[in-house]
Amino acid sequence: MFSQLKSVATLPTADLANARSFYEDTLGLTVQREGMGGVSYAFSEGTVFVYESEYAGTNEATAVSF
Repeated sequence: MFSQLKSVATLPTADLANARSFYEDTLGLTVQREGMGGVSYAFSEGTVFVYESEYAGTNEATAVSF
């Protein structure tokens, strides 16, 4: 079942502008989509979704979705 799904790593950040600079300028990823409070980047066989959250750095945030 999971072998047919694409994973989405869901990563919270306290500062979305700073995170965007890291993912786009440092890692060289291209924005796939903006919206829903964050930014998606195509990455390997899946997606990385980065969003701003007051819970960034805690265990109270989602880590991966399918």
